Amino acid sequence: MSSQVRLTRSVDEYQAVRDGRRELAYEAVLASDHPTWRPGQRVRVYRTRGGGALVTTDDDGRPDRADPRRDYDVEHYLRVLRDTFAARLARAFRPDDFAAVFADPDQLTLFAPTLTDVRTILTTITDDDAPA
Repeated sequence: MSSQVRLTRSVDEYQAVRDGRRELAYEAVLASDHPTWRPGQRVRVYRTRGGGALVTTDDDGRPDRADPRRDYDVEHYLRVLRDTFAARLARAFRPDDFAAVFADPDQLTLFAPTLTDVRTILTTITDDDAPA
């Protein structure tokens, strides 16, 4: 799991504002074996379990699959998936069904619903319902 980002600031520009605001992508590059970059350069970064970030590409910009430091913050990525992406589907289900489908797997319930009964809600917008 990584994000490809474009670095827009030069090394000097980032260093000038670093004390006030640290940005994940730039911090990942600074922590890498090659702590320099050019504005416009694209890098792949990921969040580590310790809250930091690392670059996950080699010098040619290809994913570095041999990098032994791959200690992804799985909990962070699961939270982002649930809170950001799954939340967009909330209107597609009844509230109880949404809660069942996207329940926290670590939070067991006494009477867990079966997912075979879950159905999506189809809402049709007519011309009368459309905004003017």
